Amino acid sequence: MQDSKEKQCLIFVRNNANDTADRIEAYAKKSGMEVVETVFNTDKKAVERLRYYIERDAIICVLVRDVVDISMELNEIKAVMTLAAEHGISINAESRGYEPALISFE
Repeated sequence: MQDSKEKQCLIFVRNNANDTADRIEAYAKKSGMEVVETVFNTDKKAVERLRYYIERDAIICVLVRDVVDISMELNEIKAVMTLAAEHGISINAESRGYEPALISFE
């Protein structure tokens, strides 16, 4: 039996990025993933919602256009990416061909 979260992903996009969300959702579905939710980064609660999914291991990956869509603050991006890595969840950026996004912690 397959793990229920095995193909579940979260899409996280900037505010008013409907075209981007549609494009990433289409990619996810084409890749056989179930989109649990598409979160629009409208305020701090959006990042909290992202953390909620990561902390509960409810997804296997987060799909974004680019990691800067998570936050304009580098420290917040690092914190989210570190949390995701601790939970074995990748953040995959469209700008990198949906390869896992990496950030230097130097």
